[in-house]
Amino acid sequence: MNAPRRKYLSNFNGWGARRKVYEVPGGLEIDELDQYDITRKRVFFDDVVYVTYHRYYGKAFLWLMGLTGGFFTFVAYLAWSDRSPEGATALMIIALLFLVPMALRLLLMVDCITIYGKRSKAQLHFSFRKARAREVYKDLIEKIRQTQERLGAEIAAEQAQQEADAPARPPQEAVAFPLPPAVPPSKPAAPAAATPPTLIPPTQ
Repeated sequence: MNAPRRKYLSNFNGWGARRKVYEVPGGLEIDELDQYDITRKRVFFDDVVYVTYHRYYGKAFLWLMGLTGGFFTFVAYLAWSDRSPEGATALMIIALLFLVPMALRLLLMVDCITIYGKRSKAQLHFSFRKARAREVYKDLIEKIRQTQERLGAEIAAEQAQQEADAPARPPQEAVAFPLPPAVPPSKPAAPAAATPPTLIPPTQ
């Protein structure tokens, strides 16, 4: 049996791990690559609770690029002060390799789509292709809505069929039960006789 065709959506490279997200019939498939191990998860469209779309900078990325680029810029300044323009130029080019991505991240940010299921979630990251991110978001929303509406219609039809196939209960006749005999009212009890007080003679 051939495996279902997968449609590539996005990838994300983190610290020591990579994540790729594919679209498969009826849901999403996430492959997490941790060195030599691959973990595969799925989020089905009928299990989706909600979907979010937001943007973020990535503080760790900005700090790493900024500090590294600043370090090479400072070293390039020292080389320029020592009248070594060749070394300063080479160091400045290295610094730009870190400073340019930081500037692009500050300008563009990263678009992130998060799909929350009942047991798992999937995240799609788009650093540059913003139009592609919005297109994928609208497409996923539409497919999730259609899947859940179809599932709800199938459940409602199945319940209606079960109710139609259930045998009708015969009407029950009312049964009259005899009333218990009336209890005669009890006579009020006679008041108790008053007991005269006992006098205690004073002691000598």
